[in-house]
Amino acid sequence: MTAARVRMPRGATARHIRALVVIGLVLAPVLVAFSPAAPAHAHAVVVSTTPTNGEEVDARPRAVVVVFDEPVTFSALSDGPAGAAVVIDAAGERLTGGLPELDEARTTLTIPLPTELATGTYISSWRVVSADTHPVGGSIEFGYGVPVSAAGAAGVDALAVSAPAAELTLAVGVAKGVLYLGLILALGLLPASLALGVWAGPGAGADGREQRLVLRASAIGIALAIFASLTQVVVQFLWVGSVSAGPDVLSALPTFGAFVLSGYGVTVGVRVAALVAIALLLRRIDARARPARRARLWTLLALALVVLATVAQNGHGGAGSGWLFVSTILHAAGAITWLGGLILLGWLLLRRRLSAARLRRMPVWSLLATVAVATLAASGLVQAVVAVSYAEALISTTYGLILIAKVVLVAVAVVLGAFGYVWVRRQLRTSGAGVDAGRPAPGQTSALRSRVRVEVALGAVIVVLSGVLSSVTPAIDDYAPTARATTEIGPYAVTVDASPARRGPQSLRVSVRPPEENSAQPERLEVTLRQVEGTVQGLTVDFPYRIPDALQPGEATATVFVSTAVNIPSSGTWVASIVVVVDDLKQYAGSVTYLVQ
Repeated sequence: MTAARVRMPRGATARHIRALVVIGLVLAPVLVAFSPAAPAHAHAVVVSTTPTNGEEVDARPRAVVVVFDEPVTFSALSDGPAGAAVVIDAAGERLTGGLPELDEARTTLTIPLPTELATGTYISSWRVVSADTHPVGGSIEFGYGVPVSAAGAAGVDALAVSAPAAELTLAVGVAKGVLYLGLILALGLLPASLALGVWAGPGAGADGREQRLVLRASAIGIALAIFASLTQVVVQFLWVGSVSAGPDVLSALPTFGAFVLSGYGVTVGVRVAALVAIALLLRRIDARARPARRARLWTLLALALVVLATVAQNGHGGAGSGWLFVSTILHAAGAITWLGGLILLGWLLLRRRLSAARLRRMPVWSLLATVAVATLAASGLVQAVVAVSYAEALISTTYGLILIAKVVLVAVAVVLGAFGYVWVRRQLRTSGAGVDAGRPAPGQTSALRSRVRVEVALGAVIVVLSGVLSSVTPAIDDYAPTARATTEIGPYAVTVDASPARRGPQSLRVSVRPPEENSAQPERLEVTLRQVEGTVQGLTVDFPYRIPDALQPGEATATVFVSTAVNIPSSGTWVASIVVVVDDLKQYAGSVTYLVQ
């Protein structure tokens, strides 16, 4: 039940506001301390490689350099740097030039090549882990002193990254859902019980049964969260193994110890330790007295923050910037506090009619719920802007559609909470001087109970959707619009497809169609990009792939040129200057304009 404003004693309101301000000031350094410094992407993307894929180099390259758009690490399943990258010659022989290395920012991977490199074609493959624990692989083929062969070298699949097993993907999602449910019970009941006066003493309407109920439910939540956390380590290891090691996941079992000691495993270990500490603190609370001294409550709050920080670190929040990391923690805290309070409130209302003493505590809960929902909405908006970024991505990607469903359900729950708030205000206005004056009639309590039940059900669905969202590729990474532009350059009809037409890595597919069937086909293509209103000028695009288009009876066959990825730094209008090179004597120049979102 939420409310924008409530009638409370002036002193109580001031105390609660001061408490919220103090909590924010104290926790800000803690949250920032836990936050990583990385760009906001779900998975690492290759920005550039040296040499480029399909390139013929004349000078002996000393190393293959791969640049990513966010920090990466070596996978524990690939036996560290030694198994993270390979270089293979045309005969399938693996070459050794030294261990692969990551720079201090962990965004540049250097794969050393042998000092004595024979003329020929080579394939370099790599497999690393992005900030959100997803394996990222790739490969390039280049020629040293000779053109790149049409056929790939033998053994190129040595580091191939396959699709994850569907069963393990489902297991990852289920483990997250159980973890979220456990955290709601473990961390969300105590704040609401304090607001609703569960620990205020018998004179304020509290009783030992309610207190024991809160402690028992919190213990169950802690057990669920610990079980889900340990399960996550196993299923995440198997999930990464199914992607990196292929179908034979069991072959990676000897590396399980290394995975436990990896960043993901250590983060889960910190979470389990914090949950155990919370359980020990809760066991010391006497159900017949006030729950804890102020120092103990602060300790519980700090431990709860540690738990939420570990959840954010091992999810999309851990792959983002510091402020996105903080936003993820606040989002989880708001949801846990709100839903935990709804569950507790539903249990209390199901017992009997709402007492006058409990009714007078409802505005305190309304204030807490308002702050929780406001935090949930604000942090959710921040995450949505980062994870979606493009309006069209909201309705054209799986992430966007799930996000819309989640927002709609939250809005419905808030409306139900507003109805509940109006009901509480009405009851408070009819209250008299007596202890039981204004106590709701059975029918009225039943109506409120029904609304709270619906809110709890909606909250359960919201939790499930949140778990799904944490496992789905964010819309900004899944959204791949294509910008098409056509023109005539000399006698040739040119069509340019830029995909994805947004900031970041982009590739061009240029179709060049001669005027007649017997007309000469273009030998190569030269393209540079420039921003109409910006500082980027003369951005060169490489086209290592030249393939014939599908045959059309009675029409000239087009030649299609496919580029390597080029990093587009900003949105706006871009111009592609194109030179169609037929031979040394025939060259035609033109340009097309397209929009980058």
